[in-house]
Amino acid sequence: MKCIVLAGGSGDALWPLSRRNYPKQFIHMRSGRSPFQEAITRNLPFCDEFLILTSDKYENIVRSQLSVFQELDYSCILEQKGRQTAPVVTLACMLSDPDEPVLVVSCDHMIGAGDYNGAILEAIKVIQKYKDEESAVITAIGCPYKKEQSGEGHNFFDLYDDGIVDYIPAGGEKGTCDAGLGGSLPDGGVVRVVDSGILLMYCSDYLKAVRENQPGLYEGCKKLTDGISETVAYSNADSSGFNRRILFTSKMMDTLPSVSIGDAVYRPWSEKGRLKVVCGDFEWERLLSLQQVSDIRNGEEPAVLLENSEGTHVINNTQDKLVVVNGVDDILVVNDRDAVYITNRDSSSDIKNIIAHTKDKSIMPFFDEGDVFYTTWGCKETLSRNPGYTVKKLTILPGRCIETHKHNMRSEHWSVVSGVATIMLGDDEREYQKNDSIFVPIGCYHRIRNDYARDLVMIEVSVGESVAVRGGDMIRMEKPEGTDRAGSEMHADGGKTSGFVDHRTILRLLLAYKDYLWGGNRMKELFGMDSGFEITAESWVMSAHRDGKSLVAAGEDTDAGIPFDEYLKTRSSEILGWKSLPYERFPILVKFIDAAKSLSVQVHPADAYALEHENDYGKNEMWYVLDAKEGAYIYLGFEEDTTPAEVKERIAAGNLTEILHKVYVKKGDSVMVPAGMIHAIGDGILILEVQQSSNATYRLYDYNRVGADGKKRALHLDKALANMDYSACRIKAGSSGAREDMKGYSKLLLQQCKYFSVTKLSVRDEAELVMDRSTFYSLVALEGTGVIETEIIKDGIRQDMTSLSFKPGDSFFLPAESKIVRISGRCEFILSHI
Repeated sequence: MKCIVLAGGSGDALWPLSRRNYPKQFIHMRSGRSPFQEAITRNLPFCDEFLILTSDKYENIVRSQLSVFQELDYSCILEQKGRQTAPVVTLACMLSDPDEPVLVVSCDHMIGAGDYNGAILEAIKVIQKYKDEESAVITAIGCPYKKEQSGEGHNFFDLYDDGIVDYIPAGGEKGTCDAGLGGSLPDGGVVRVVDSGILLMYCSDYLKAVRENQPGLYEGCKKLTDGISETVAYSNADSSGFNRRILFTSKMMDTLPSVSIGDAVYRPWSEKGRLKVVCGDFEWERLLSLQQVSDIRNGEEPAVLLENSEGTHVINNTQDKLVVVNGVDDILVVNDRDAVYITNRDSSSDIKNIIAHTKDKSIMPFFDEGDVFYTTWGCKETLSRNPGYTVKKLTILPGRCIETHKHNMRSEHWSVVSGVATIMLGDDEREYQKNDSIFVPIGCYHRIRNDYARDLVMIEVSVGESVAVRGGDMIRMEKPEGTDRAGSEMHADGGKTSGFVDHRTILRLLLAYKDYLWGGNRMKELFGMDSGFEITAESWVMSAHRDGKSLVAAGEDTDAGIPFDEYLKTRSSEILGWKSLPYERFPILVKFIDAAKSLSVQVHPADAYALEHENDYGKNEMWYVLDAKEGAYIYLGFEEDTTPAEVKERIAAGNLTEILHKVYVKKGDSVMVPAGMIHAIGDGILILEVQQSSNATYRLYDYNRVGADGKKRALHLDKALANMDYSACRIKAGSSGAREDMKGYSKLLLQQCKYFSVTKLSVRDEAELVMDRSTFYSLVALEGTGVIETEIIKDGIRQDMTSLSFKPGDSFFLPAESKIVRISGRCEFILSHI
């Protein structure tokens, strides 16, 4: 299923937090992530590709914010001029497979506790139910509405006992917020729910609705997409998963009517009984005002002092500016780096009208841009802007580079605050350390590169005639690697992120063991693991799954020995990072597998099937071969295309393996095993497996073996056949990436998918890694001994440091946090994260 993400917007609603060049969906509303990133994360379990519908002004912001997701297939459909929602969704559907289901989501809402996944799964059932009906349907998600909220800007659905749906647009006669919203109305038999902006349909059904109700829109979009399909070359996906970029110019968009999905589809199809609504049991709120932002942040603002003020709220978007409010009731104060907004608490949304009616050209730049900008290499913050000179803070991310360029109207003076800068001045290039100063004269080509794992922070003082011109005096020599738009800037929100939620920065885990009949003794021989069983088939080294839980091995006395999932329950969800938010349970499982004998031939379901039938996640997995006997092999998929009938016949005849694709493996090989692929691990292989946290396994064939109870193990033929990919497989053993040599170590990307990424670290003496708040880490030691050290540094001051020794087979969980991780010793590790 595709996900169409509506990520446009004017940027006026939440000023000064948002700007016209950086609208509200990209603000870091909650710790370390934006509503746009939350929308992507929330729908990863259901969607294989994302179509981002946004303004061309925001393309670089989109690509920057999506860079935190590995193996995310996405495309950017860009508008130079917005025409409401119906036209751009129509264009997206015309550029997609008509028989493909699509999930349409907005980025201007906040979703909280409740069963979001259940609502989406129910909506999928609805569109599937009516797929072959002559009267196709579109399904929308409705949510309970809070009576205390204003109805301004919201659309509603009235749901009747006989299945009729009435669409009530915002401002409509029946759209007022009277008693009974979210429940039965006084006249009985009717439930009113708010339109969440989430809908599901098949592309063909949406296009049928548009063709019936807005024929002019349909024909106009068809002309545009027919022309584009002939002239636009789609690029291959780059390392971030970016597939294609399609731009609709202002001239193109002017040929289309401006109309909402509500008017184009919801209203006319509700009258025809072809609009279905699934009531979602989850918290939903459309992001409309600064007051909501204040509520979301829950008053946890830095440097705020409120005295003698009732009902007053302050949003302080700076760390170094104190805001004191005294003796003023019922107001909202928003303090940003370059602007302050003070308003009556109930009138904060008036800012849109204020901006629209402002004519002073000297003020307008404050509405358009702020003082912090994201770029392809990091970010820059203007600290002081004066006639003739400016002072900026530059933060250059690890592995990034400011391209070679020069200025003909200004000189620059740099001071290194932290990190190591590799700087080229003319023909000379060398490294500069903390406290070093560098002068860049007018007309000198220069470049800054960060080759290390820590952020590089520098202070830049620019002097000259062009300091007030944004990028107007930059003459580039070359295009930086990995970017399409060199030097393009993205306005940052500078939002506050919450601190770490647990004082420990690394946790050693004890293992959960399994004694399946095909296991052996290699884990005891290599790692000294004593399971207490005669044979050990699996060691679950990091697991919070109900079928086998790791234990906390070190830490406070009250934590030592408790199951890993219980430990996580006592901590804030922030401990896992914001990319884990859509998962109700811990998202990955890491295990050793010792296949002394061949494993059964099996298949795993994807998320949608597993959530519905097993109350579990789907299971995509990867294998890293730790050891293998001569001639060892695995089965991955079919050698040629096949059918369910042939598979059933061969299972009955006992020769299923004859049509499977055999892959020979050796130590150091890795393979990805996607959900739906038939597979089996052959005998004589020891592997490390990283997978989704699921035990949903459907066996098709087990060599007629019997278990300890003397009975054959159960098969799951019907479920297996329903989930299997019957096409030929040509996967070979290997690695996704090339080996990269770093200072003190090398790294090799083994495999990755949208659910997890797995890298092998080969440490020569010391490896230094950088973590952030987006995800936790799993570290599993394979060879060697040494020490793992974590260090949190804030504003140049060490906040916390933890150190643990390791030996082969040890497993560590590192909570999500901005910190440095050092691994010292000659050793090998497997690093996994989502």
